[in-house]
Amino acid sequence: MTILLSNKCYLFAGLLSWLSVTSRAAYTPGTPHDAVVQLDKNSFPEAINDPANPLWFLKFYAPWCGHCKRMAPVLDRIAPKLQGQMAIGKIDCTSQTALCKQFKVRGYPTLKYSVDGDINDYPAGRDEASILGFASKMSAPSIVTVGSYDEAMEYAKSETEEGVIFLGFDPSHSEAAPSAFYQVFSQVARRKQASGHFLWLKPSDPDSIKSAAVVKRIEVDTKVRYLEDVESLTPEALGEWFEEQNLPLVSILGANNFQKIGRKGRPLAMAIAHTEDAEQIKALKEHMLNYITATDDEKYYYGILDGKKFNKFLEQFNVKEENVPQFLVFDVPSKTYWQNETYTNLFEFMKAIENGELPSSMVTKSGGNGVLAKIEHYFVKFFPYSVVVLLLIVIVFMWLIIPAYEEDPDGGNHSALDDILEDMQGVEGEKQEAEEAEKTKEVAESKKDK
Repeated sequence: MTILLSNKCYLFAGLLSWLSVTSRAAYTPGTPHDAVVQLDKNSFPEAINDPANPLWFLKFYAPWCGHCKRMAPVLDRIAPKLQGQMAIGKIDCTSQTALCKQFKVRGYPTLKYSVDGDINDYPAGRDEASILGFASKMSAPSIVTVGSYDEAMEYAKSETEEGVIFLGFDPSHSEAAPSAFYQVFSQVARRKQASGHFLWLKPSDPDSIKSAAVVKRIEVDTKVRYLEDVESLTPEALGEWFEEQNLPLVSILGANNFQKIGRKGRPLAMAIAHTEDAEQIKALKEHMLNYITATDDEKYYYGILDGKKFNKFLEQFNVKEENVPQFLVFDVPSKTYWQNETYTNLFEFMKAIENGELPSSMVTKSGGNGVLAKIEHYFVKFFPYSVVVLLLIVIVFMWLIIPAYEEDPDGGNHSALDDILEDMQGVEGEKQEAEEAEKTKEVAESKKDK
């Protein structure tokens, strides 16, 4: 019976894979595409370097992945709208394992984009509006020219979501004879256009600015950061500095940017709050900025996370909605966190962590009220004795059902971070599905009235 069910599962997965293949659009070199294109190890290199399709949106997926299936109709719907602007490609990681391994795909879907063959992580949302907005931004000039610092600051306030821009200046540059630094700056701007805002200062009176070549990181209402001695700067070095600095000092965290920030190599110091309370958010942000400015601490990234929207996700950190606001430090790769709701001052909270007064804890399982979470909790609590019990269970299990053993279809591709992000994305996915259902209901009632 078990073997029969196993064979049915394989047949079902195979059917899904066959359906995804038969419904694909074929890649045609030199032609702007109006449908989602199935790419493989042979067509992929040619496609991303195709002058007719310099910009690609790439979805690495598995046929059985629920999030991937929900995203498929969105991509099918927008592909014709983006013909000649951005091509959309999909890569089946169950058949293109080497290609997916090359780009370090650890969960599904993994979204990336390619500009002139240079591949980066996709930084925006999965909904139709976000993808269309991304394509529009990538089709615009990668550098905006401004005539003054005040104009650059106004751009940061009105044209960016997070208020962060990078402003370049070189007195030796001209349109007739571009400087070496401008060429480096423009290369990085083109590659990183999806996730950043690049401005170039071209004053009406060049003699009014007494400055050497420089690039500034400017954020509204925060201290300016500089990168000087840029004459010998390489695109790689400027790109690394951009990646490190291209975050608000205090981010509003969600499913989209949590992944990006969590993988940057520093723990996240978070204020858990109700983001619908504007006064509370404003006060917390000012408090966190005061701490960052006073300590000049670059050991952490800082953000604010909605304690109501992500209350289920936060249960694994012992954060209860009724105890919000509070602070939480979480090191994503190691799944280590520091939490204590009695601290209401970030200065004291961080000092307690640094001094060892506040011990760390380990995340055992997302949504800590489940049966599996409780099992894992007690396994850790009674370690190493629990190992003996586990070994006995495994031996009995293997003896009973070893003929029916089959490999995990995920192939071990999910990381700890992917599990965490699926929880967060699930919250937003459920919300989007509810909104779509409500819209469908309204349209049906409208037709009925007519």
